[in-house]
Amino acid sequence: MRYIIKFYYWLKIQGIIYEDFEITYKSIKRGKLNHLVEINPFDDIELGTIFVGKDERVKSMLSDFGTNRYSLTIKLINIARNIAPDIVLGICFQFFGGLRRSEVVNLTRQNIKEQGNGLILEIRDNQELLFPDIKNTSHIQVKNPRNQSLLMNNLMLNIYKEHLEGLENLMNKGVYNNPAYLFVSDVPGCL
Repeated sequence: MRYIIKFYYWLKIQGIIYEDFEITYKSIKRGKLNHLVEINPFDDIELGTIFVGKDERVKSMLSDFGTNRYSLTIKLINIARNIAPDIVLGICFQFFGGLRRSEVVNLTRQNIKEQGNGLILEIRDNQELLFPDIKNTSHIQVKNPRNQSLLMNNLMLNIYKEHLEGLENLMNKGVYNNPAYLFVSDVPGCL
């Protein structure tokens, strides 16, 4: 939800949408530092917003973007690249590898194998290594361990290289110190 809110604010600031809402922030304390986070503009009684619980089933799901699926995918990835570069590689893995979110968050740097011009992802359950403090990990478990190839393209390769460079920068800044991590938030306290 946080990324959707950031995206919605960005659309408003860029003048892409003209919805009438106020951009507001609240201060959240993480450790010793205070961070400003966007307030959810959708959480409004007048809008009648209903948030679906995790256990509720969705009756019909979108299964295809239609004939312009590739261009829509590229646009979404490029927007995510600008707004949330820390997760854009995971989005690429979902689009070009068919991975579930739980499979993406369980990936480590060692799970990525370069093969020829492509990448093979070793989908394994790495909860103990990556999430040792989380008690209920049922929502982040790997259901089907396997090796998964990706549909490769130049965009995917560039994002992969940018992601690795970003990880090196964060490690050099001391944001994290575990070389196994593949996805790291640069917000303190949010690994």
